[in-house]
Amino acid sequence: MQEPNDPVQADRVSFAAGIAEYNPQTDESVADVLKRADSFMYINKKHIKKREPVQEAWE
Repeated sequence: MQEPNDPVQADRVSFAAGIAEYNPQTDESVADVLKRADSFMYINKKHIKKREPVQEAWE
């Protein structure tokens, strides 16, 4: 693990997003879509930290 003041670590920037599409068969409200998108974002963040591909969110 790198030190907090390490310039290499300080320059690292990441971005995580969650995208979900409204499905009238399963979604009762916009809140359902946002919850799913939020879940996908956290899956993405987990993979970014581990530097792994983010395939499971798209399955």
